[in-house]
Amino acid sequence: VIAAVRVYLDRLQELGVKGVTIPIHYPLYTPTFPRYTEYVAFYKQVEQEVRKRGLKLEVESHVIFANTPFSPIQFDFSTVTFAQYEAGRRQVIQSVLTDLHPDYVNIGAEPDTEAKLSGFSQLSDPAQYAAYVNYLTSGLNKGSTIIAAGIGTWGDVAYIRDFVSNKNLDCISLHVYPVVGDTLQKTLQV
Repeated sequence: VIAAVRVYLDRLQELGVKGVTIPIHYPLYTPTFPRYTEYVAFYKQVEQEVRKRGLKLEVESHVIFANTPFSPIQFDFSTVTFAQYEAGRRQVIQSVLTDLHPDYVNIGAEPDTEAKLSGFSQLSDPAQYAAYVNYLTSGLNKGSTIIAAGIGTWGDVAYIRDFVSNKNLDCISLHVYPVVGDTLQKTLQV
């Protein structure tokens, strides 16, 4: 796989791309996850290849799309309490910071997707999500890494209002998806 990563990074560099985003999602980067040490070694190689090309590195740390058509990984979130989930997510973020020293870490840009995938309803409430983000970011040894959190452009702006007061966040992230098809037609008619 690393050979393909090198080719892909070379092509991106030829196109003038200045940085790349890689996903490292909970629970994949936790010591109890199967083949954890292999994942750590792989991501360290990816980080080295990104740096060799002078590219910026962003790591998106979210929750894995387990139990969906988008991933073959199965994970039973019902076996994890919310406190364990928070601690696990925080551990992943700190490990990413320590192991890879990325330029940016996005700790979650779609609270609604995270709530749906994990089953934790707390993440659907802007105030509770703000407390969660504060927990994830408080006391991190982040070095010069810029920490972001945000929403999808379809999300509730209340999340952003709460993020603005979080002194541990360096910036706000917005996931932008184009409006297409019937939705676009209905939007233009309004």
